[in-house]
Amino acid sequence: QNTLSYIRSHNPVMSNVIREESLNGYLFIRSFENQKKLSVLTNSLNLECAISNNFAFSMGINFKSYQSQGLTYYHTLNNWQFNVAADWFAKNWNAGINWHNRELSLSGESLSQTGSASTMYVNYIVGNQWRIGLIGQYLFSRNGPMFKECLNSKYLIKEETTIVPAQRNMIMLTVAWNFSKGKQRKEANIDMTNEDNGASIFK
Repeated sequence: QNTLSYIRSHNPVMSNVIREESLNGYLFIRSFENQKKLSVLTNSLNLECAISNNFAFSMGINFKSYQSQGLTYYHTLNNWQFNVAADWFAKNWNAGINWHNRELSLSGESLSQTGSASTMYVNYIVGNQWRIGLIGQYLFSRNGPMFKECLNSKYLIKEETTIVPAQRNMIMLTVAWNFSKGKQRKEANIDMTNEDNGASIFK
């Protein structure tokens, strides 16, 4: 499956950095106001393969091209992201894993980055309604998830990194209950014998 999309925003609200001279030197002011345009071209290619009745494998390649044009700047960014996933099912058991590398996005003069992440899960199905399982995220991760924000202006360059070590090797217990209930209606019996009842009316 291949999906191609293009989004263009006219006069979007994005970040902007201006420099003003003061008595003590220069002041750098970051504000959010209407800029000229922001466009994002995305192409996603996903391949799915059923190796057997119990095992499926998939992989994807996502390409995004950003163009961010402000009142005093013009920035571009091309980003490739890869992801793989595997899912196994046998009788009442279900297990799988998925992984994706870092992701970059651009808005105004701000570049956002998320680190790579992986998820593993094991589920056991009880009857037709209950599902009990475990989900692990950021397993074997030293520092946990990472988020990075970069400001790249001709006046100011700033980087900020946030790391959440409390979420490393995180294991969650999940319980799901599936229920469905539909309305019932009486069947209408229609006589289609086309008998002549003596009054020249068919019923």
